[in-house]
Amino acid sequence: MTHFRLLRAMGLAVAGVALAGSVLRAAQAPDLAVLLDEYTSSGGERAIRRIEQLDDEAAIEMRLDWATVGRAWIDRDPANRPRRVFAAAVFALETEAIRVERGQWARSASRKIKENGKERTIRCNGACVLSWARGLFIERGAPDKAEHVWWMATIALAQGVRDTRFLLPPAPVSVSPAFMAAARFDPNQIPRDTTPGHLDAALIRFPNDADVRLARAVAVAARYDITTAAGPRSPGVSSGLRDLPAIVSEFEAIADDSAVPVGVRTEARIRLGYLHWAMGDNRRALAALKLAAESAPDAELRYLALYLSGTVLESGADNTGAMKSYEAALEARPHSQSASIKLAALRQLNGDAAGAQVIAQESLDARPIDADPWRLFLYGSHPKFPALMADVRRQVSR
Repeated sequence: MTHFRLLRAMGLAVAGVALAGSVLRAAQAPDLAVLLDEYTSSGGERAIRRIEQLDDEAAIEMRLDWATVGRAWIDRDPANRPRRVFAAAVFALETEAIRVERGQWARSASRKIKENGKERTIRCNGACVLSWARGLFIERGAPDKAEHVWWMATIALAQGVRDTRFLLPPAPVSVSPAFMAAARFDPNQIPRDTTPGHLDAALIRFPNDADVRLARAVAVAARYDITTAAGPRSPGVSSGLRDLPAIVSEFEAIADDSAVPVGVRTEARIRLGYLHWAMGDNRRALAALKLAAESAPDAELRYLALYLSGTVLESGADNTGAMKSYEAALEARPHSQSASIKLAALRQLNGDAAGAQVIAQESLDARPIDADPWRLFLYGSHPKFPALMADVRRQVSR
């Protein structure tokens, strides 16, 4: 199967088939073509405001118009097709970001249509819209920086709602080393009995891209996340233990690849350490986190590596080592609340109630609202979404 056919199958299988057909648009649905005109001619603000002001039901109903009205809008100006394709894909992302803010990513719009003389019901949710949008890029031409930003923004959005089924549909992790290991990813080797997802579609457009490889590894590992906020459970409860070597190999391939930016390599080591800890292997977890802390290019990643080291040590009843790690984490990112709370609790256990009170109070005073990296850890790159969205929006006006 060629790249063209494969991506078309992935991008349009969910959305194109589900949305095609002769459809009578509901009276309350917005005029998507008008919104697209506004989005490309006024810097986007007016169109976005109109989407924000829409009744929820009408906005969700609009999901069904992308494959018909959206396609017609793109085809209306063949000379500017590449620009229109990109604008439609970005506006689709804008609309779904608003739906996510309102907790409506998974809600499906439905409509009865007649096709070949028979009536059936079509449905479309947020994943359906972005699947349709990603299929557009085939006709835009060769991948470029602007498209890459779009992919990263869509990945960050899906990570924010923890939709791993959209990012990487369920399939046996051990089905194929070529399918699993992004470092060896070959689109022509995708097993025929698996269903490629959004991340595999991204790797076809940007083979071996470091950011996408990391996101894919995170999505695979998330299937076998057996931790709670309080700590790891018994590894025996995980049906994913048999696939742990393949998941570890995917993270290691990224962490050990000198061509990968140091920040991505560091994050891969941190997530590898977390995975080892979640599966009950504290020794390997601490080894990965030590390397991560030493290589971290910024305070946020160094803090995360040291905070997790403290958590691993604490789970192994090494409270003295844990306190040292939490203290080092707070040197990297002063007064961060997760490490401050853990350190204060251990100080309290050691009989230093006054010291514990000072640490906790200073954290609350210095960071009353703290976007602590640990609190956002399981959401992947979602904290980067606002910056990515601003960047991709600028690409539309260029």
